[in-house]
Amino acid sequence: IQLPWPALRAGRARRAIGTAVILVDGAPVLFVERGGRSVCSFAGEDDDARRLSALRALASSARRLGVKRLSVEQVDGVPAREAPFAALFERAGFRTGYRGFEVERRER
Repeated sequence: IQLPWPALRAGRARRAIGTAVILVDGAPVLFVERGGRSVCSFAGEDDDARRLSALRALASSARRLGVKRLSVEQVDGVPAREAPFAALFERAGFRTGYRGFEVERRER
């Protein structure tokens, strides 16, 4: 069975190697493009607590995404620092970088 993608606020989700969907309580909250430079939130997801949980999961998954430093440059089609929920990135463990928000890969 192939299910259609839920609607995104901007961009287009696709099934491809290296992309990821962050779920909270079984529901999709964030779609992450390969390499993590672009993140899109799913339409209808306006709960900041759920977004914060998803961003914390994203921050801790840099290793699984195969990157040394996860650098999110675009969120919902706009520069990351201009995104409506940009303040949540720092609360989730990201730091403000030159082009957006960054987090280093955590080694186990």
